[in-house]
Amino acid sequence: MERFKLLLDYGIEAWPYLVLILVYSVVFFFPHRYRKFVWYLVVCVVIFFGGFKDIMSPDFKRYEIMYTHYETLSFTSIEPLFIFISWFFNLFEANFYFLSFTYFLLTIVFITLAIRNLTTRFEYGFFIYLTIPGFFLNTFVEMRQCLAVSAFFYAVSLFMKGKKKSWIFFLLSALSHYSSVFAIALFFLTQRFLKKQYSLRFYLALLTSALIMGRLFFLFPLFEFLLPLIPQKYRIYLFTIKFEEAELLKTTIYFFFTILTIILFSTLSEERKDRLAIYLNLFVLGSIIILISHNPELTRGAYYFLTFQLPLIPEILYSMGITSRERLLIRYTFTLYFLTQYLYGLFYIPVETGEFVFIPYRNVLLK
Repeated sequence: MERFKLLLDYGIEAWPYLVLILVYSVVFFFPHRYRKFVWYLVVCVVIFFGGFKDIMSPDFKRYEIMYTHYETLSFTSIEPLFIFISWFFNLFEANFYFLSFTYFLLTIVFITLAIRNLTTRFEYGFFIYLTIPGFFLNTFVEMRQCLAVSAFFYAVSLFMKGKKKSWIFFLLSALSHYSSVFAIALFFLTQRFLKKQYSLRFYLALLTSALIMGRLFFLFPLFEFLLPLIPQKYRIYLFTIKFEEAELLKTTIYFFFTILTIILFSTLSEERKDRLAIYLNLFVLGSIIILISHNPELTRGAYYFLTFQLPLIPEILYSMGITSRERLLIRYTFTLYFLTQYLYGLFYIPVETGEFVFIPYRNVLLK
């Protein structure tokens, strides 16, 4: 509730982000024959907005320090890609913003390519990307993992199409953020089960069990058992237990949102369900990681799989086996839900600083 109070008190300061969404919404008012061209133009606006953002979070201040002193970094403290790009730009005495822009540009490129590979409703899929705080807004905080998530997303989209070059982007994902090694391993270990359809009762039991295990710290003793195998760098994340109101809200929302998605999925034709089953199961896998995690930091690993709602949700919303009026009503409801998430995320205040991360918005080219 505190976040909503902040929205009422400081909502006017979020106007640049609201303008961005309004500009993006223009895409949906163009005829289909021109929509693709306009979409590319609007994505360029997004790249300007996010690529040239100023340093607005404690994480980015640390990134700037690491960029300036890249010679002191090692592969045990930071991923190879960050060190390589830092070395390259420092050769030309470029400032930190060159690195920041490169990370954001690559993230958006991989996201757009993956969405285009997986759905023809890419305009709405990218709209979802913009409005979910863990995706677009998170690039203002965690640029390394955001790039890893987008590279993983693109790699899986290529893998589904049988493209051998997918391994290049799996490797790039791992070089961007070490946490993606877990996601890559989990994807290939569960691949056999991801292509199958399951009953609503099965999904409900699975999600409920994950929710209960998360509330009971189910993973904590498992991590204690595996302690000798866990790198020192990640132990602080695994063994720092924090339960915040926002995390409880997140798990509750994802629990019900995932169930609703599964119910709507069941209204599709059998042919579409066969094709989209893997999208649904990857999304459910991400939701399970959120529900089962005993620690807010662990839920960040879910975003490797939650990205598959970007093609899944549009495919469901535009193909449900119900009347056109009902489809339209549900699309509006989902759009309102995503916009609410977006507004809620804008007023995030980390404990570390006690100040807003995203507002006021600052752009290095628009001082």
